[in-house]
Amino acid sequence: MSIRRKRQRPVTSRAIIAFDLDCFYASVAIRARPHLKDKPVVIVQKHLCVTSNYVARSRAKGAVQKMTPVSHALQKCPELVCIDGSDLTPFREASLEVVTAIRAWLADRAREAAAMSNTKPPFCACQRLGFDEVFIDVTELALSEIENGGAPFLFRGHVFGRTDDDELRRLLMVASQLSHQLREYLIAKTQLTLCAGISHSKQLAKLAVNMNKPNDQTVFLPDQSAEYLKTLSPRALQGFGHGTHDKIITWTKHNGKHEGIETVADVLQLFGDGQDGIRRLGTILGNEQHALHILNLCRGVDHTEVLDSGDAPKSISAEDSCRSCTTMEDVSRRLVVQITRLVSRLRSDGQLFSRRPRALSVSYRFRGDGFVGTSRSVPMPTEIVSVCCSQQNKAIPKAIESIKKTALSVLKEHAGVQEGRTFDLTLLAVGASNFSDSDSFKGNGLTTDISEFFIGKAKRIDSGKKKSSGTLHHSQTPTGVSNHVQRTDSKERSTPEAEVRCPICNSKLSGDNLMQNNHIDKCLKSSCTKRDKSAGSVKRARKSLGTRTLDSYFSKRLQR
Repeated sequence: MSIRRKRQRPVTSRAIIAFDLDCFYASVAIRARPHLKDKPVVIVQKHLCVTSNYVARSRAKGAVQKMTPVSHALQKCPELVCIDGSDLTPFREASLEVVTAIRAWLADRAREAAAMSNTKPPFCACQRLGFDEVFIDVTELALSEIENGGAPFLFRGHVFGRTDDDELRRLLMVASQLSHQLREYLIAKTQLTLCAGISHSKQLAKLAVNMNKPNDQTVFLPDQSAEYLKTLSPRALQGFGHGTHDKIITWTKHNGKHEGIETVADVLQLFGDGQDGIRRLGTILGNEQHALHILNLCRGVDHTEVLDSGDAPKSISAEDSCRSCTTMEDVSRRLVVQITRLVSRLRSDGQLFSRRPRALSVSYRFRGDGFVGTSRSVPMPTEIVSVCCSQQNKAIPKAIESIKKTALSVLKEHAGVQEGRTFDLTLLAVGASNFSDSDSFKGNGLTTDISEFFIGKAKRIDSGKKKSSGTLHHSQTPTGVSNHVQRTDSKERSTPEAEVRCPICNSKLSGDNLMQNNHIDKCLKSSCTKRDKSAGSVKRARKSLGTRTLDSYFSKRLQR
């Protein structure tokens, strides 16, 4: 049975669906408490309202908005039901439940389409943004439906705008039917309602999703989109953020443009004069490509692809905002709480996706910094491997303590947060990123104990040289490794703590992992400075060796 090749299509012939779950946080909380279905519900964190359901918004008459103090909201609407939303676990799980259901439905429809047309299953990229937004490129699936003759040429939901492109019109008709069917499936399966926007670009689909709320959908036909966009605030465009807006406002003030930029039309009036405008905006933003992208968005041109994000998040974090944190005891206590949450999530993530993080980020904000914080990234302590890979409960306290020491070290070095100094923090956060497959770490011998790391390295180098030369003589054994090779194969091997030696200077290492790592970094700096005077730090020394991690550094170091 032959498989037909997928036909090529122009970029403009696309069908994008944007989903936005209605009052997501409140809806998830109400789903777990059905008796609150018709009650005014608000989700709170600390002393602020995060979001609310439509009943609360209606009764409070606009008084309950994001970041509204709870006390003020209760004065305006005393019957409000306040639900604590500080634990994001149920919302995170509900978001994953929705995306999993979307992927399952799309996979079933793709298989049905492939069976009818004798082709490969059409691919539908699914990109999740936050907990409550999803973009889906259903172009290939919609084209298959058209070719198979299985979808009537009718729009489902509201239609905004017009188009003279019959092919695009048919494509968006079928996409609207797919969206309607998928929404019905999701509502039945998750008991969560959602809106949809359908168009030929992510930007127009995102704008359409907000046109008819709640629990409805809108098709945005693109022919008159440019005129419609001119009436909007530029902040309504996805990609036109605070930074871009503030830079342009600053430029207009310095150049006597007092009219400002209230609408997209204002942006085009200032910078829409061809290459000169692109260059001016590029100078303001520091990047001409970004300037061109912004101006294209203002004109309704958006070729941004839906990037299939997969189910696994790129980063995992836990944060704590507070009114004031001025003592090291309070810092330590808050860090332990957030790190415990982070480790718990990493453990679940390891079970689901068989991976572990390489990088640890520590974020902080001082009083007076407004909403702007600072973040620093460092290598993730290797104790997390046992938590993610082996799921050992006994490894959790050790991982928490190791991450806490690393986070405190970052705060001390980069923020000056330590005993004897005055500080006032309003935010502390820890996060994990740069994930890698856990199996690769097991296969490479990465362990939670630094002694086993060096022993594993020596074993692999020993084994590799035996394969290449037949035998490994004592003179061929790398400095600082020979004792480990001999004792590793012996049944009389002593405890790992007694065997840990620095691979650079061959001196015995003592203390905990942090002290051992500090010793190794000092030796690396000293060794690489002698070899290359231009290498003024451990980071530059590793770069000069063509390595980016401690793991790869020792691989090259021990092989020489």
